[in-house]
Amino acid sequence: MAILRALAVLDVAAALLALLMWVAELVGWLVQLPSLRRLERHWHAIPHERWITLASIPLVTVFGGILLSYGVNLLSDADGGRNLPGVFSLVLGFGLTAWYYTRQAAGAYQRPTPRARNRGLIADAAVTLARRPPPDLRSREALRVALRRVNRLGARLAAADDGGWRDACRRERRWLVVLVAVVVGAPVLTLVLFAWRLVGGSPTTRGLPGVVAMLAGIAVAVLLAMGSRRYRLRRERRLFGRELQQGSADLLGRMFDPTRGERVPAPVLAEVATTLRRVYGTPAVTGPRPDPPDGR
Repeated sequence: MAILRALAVLDVAAALLALLMWVAELVGWLVQLPSLRRLERHWHAIPHERWITLASIPLVTVFGGILLSYGVNLLSDADGGRNLPGVFSLVLGFGLTAWYYTRQAAGAYQRPTPRARNRGLIADAAVTLARRPPPDLRSREALRVALRRVNRLGARLAAADDGGWRDACRRERRWLVVLVAVVVGAPVLTLVLFAWRLVGGSPTTRGLPGVVAMLAGIAVAVLLAMGSRRYRLRRERRLFGRELQQGSADLLGRMFDPTRGERVPAPVLAEVATTLRRVYGTPAVTGPRPDPPDGR
């Protein structure tokens, strides 16, 4: 009987976790809407300094202020029975805001996500190429190398294959794999115990078919959520790869590439000539070169 009670508690927790998984998966699919994807690309294209000052700090200030205001309202309640939630809200608001501002002041806050880093690189390259006067040869070569690296990354992501369920589970987060195993294992273990009691001749309880259907539904729901997650991540990876591939290819097409045998632009030739004169001390040619004397 104690085993059944423990399994009942685990089954309730598994049902709640399965619901949370489906909510998280639904939010993940909603983020794939075209409008939200455009907003995400726009935010990732913002430089890091502008992101900190114009977006990140105001957002943290607003959310921290909401928690602090909620805590103050609970503590000032006339009944006086909401002191504990109010103190918790105040501590949470102060803690999160202080933690963020401390890290930001120490320079520890960054945007290391690959999406923001690669999208920001493409956006910076587009701004650099649009400047007048155009960047020098060294800057253009650095941009070309970075854009080619992003282009190769986009090609790999666009053609990537997860290699099946086993490889996908190996690349998945370890805590999520363990959590899914526990959430699926609790209902399955309960079903096995019910089947063993039925085979042993124990009397069936009322509502057993409904309980069995609910337990089986929890396991099936979690497995479907993980299948949806695998398909969504693969789709996101391919879309992101195509985006990087197309964006970097467009910018590379606007740059001069000497390996294609194209004609060198006049500003590039003038810059090369200026560099040679500065390094080797060759005087600038102001008129036609004289013919060499006879016999030489």
